[in-house]
Amino acid sequence: DRWDLPQEERPPRSGGPTTASLKGKVIHALTGVPIQGAKVSVQTAPNSQQGPIITDEEGAFEFRALPEGRLRLVVSAPGFLKKELSVETKADQYTQVEVPLKPETKERKKIRVEGISVEIAEEKIFILESTGQSLTLEQYKAYVGGKVRQKVGTLEKLRNIWIDNAKRRE
Repeated sequence: DRWDLPQEERPPRSGGPTTASLKGKVIHALTGVPIQGAKVSVQTAPNSQQGPIITDEEGAFEFRALPEGRLRLVVSAPGFLKKELSVETKADQYTQVEVPLKPETKERKKIRVEGISVEIAEEKIFILESTGQSLTLEQYKAYVGGKVRQKVGTLEKLRNIWIDNAKRRE
């Protein structure tokens, strides 16, 4: 398993005592109105999950006895696109999260990829652990690109670092 090769999405990492809690609210992404009856589950390990549970009239949900670490939250509701996001929990603490769901359109957007017609079924959101900010894939790519340019400077410097295993690891 080489870290510098393209990889499938990694399973959540977690461990230690199961004393973390996760509270959240599922809302309509466009109106901010709470979504009652959304299904929410949290993947705590590759083959282990809690839920699904159903959000109440306030769109609220709560999980207790979770391990500390990075967990995957999966949220779906009728008429909305399913959403998965990564959440970082800490032992003996509540983690708060708001999950905006985008409504399904009657006709899904279709895009053309090398002669194949595909549909966009769902979007993933990236959560920056340092700030808690939610980013779409495009925003995340721009953010990471900016950080790499800030740290490395030029493409030539990046190449020199990348071809040297010790420098790359650092």
